[in-house]
Amino acid sequence: MSAVPNHFPDETNRSTSIEPVSAWKRALWVFIPTLLITLVFYHDTAWSMVAIWIRSETFAHGFLILPMSAWMIWSKRAELTALTPRPCVWALLFLLGAGFAWLLGEIAGVIALRQAALVAMLVLLAWREFSRWRTWRARMASLTCGMPSILTISGAPFMPSGSLIP
Repeated sequence: MSAVPNHFPDETNRSTSIEPVSAWKRALWVFIPTLLITLVFYHDTAWSMVAIWIRSETFAHGFLILPMSAWMIWSKRAELTALTPRPCVWALLFLLGAGFAWLLGEIAGVIALRQAALVAMLVLLAWREFSRWRTWRARMASLTCGMPSILTISGAPFMPSGSLIP
């Protein structure tokens, strides 16, 4: 304790309100370059996905993924900025698995496996940088606006009953 009186009683409130902002800045400074490096390293796979979106009307909705994701994040920005991002080391284990899946796809010549592994890597990079598992699950549920619970295939729930995400 200090003998100097605290002339700014809300000083502690200001420091806690600044903390999430600086944590988000740090997280974004790590995430964005990592994301770009990943896309540069796996550019052939990324371009193969874009080529499919261009030539196939069935997969043309792939161009909507980035703007829709940006809109969902923007619409939930107040809720997200109130949270403090925390790096999750466990995501690196899953990231390693996705990298191994990509390598298997490369060796076997299975483009779909490489593409799925790249998408998984991008999601896992976000998970690794922004959150631990429990809070990540809650955030993803709020960002998807509950879509997995309303999507159905032939009247059955979209998510299998034994899935990790309720």
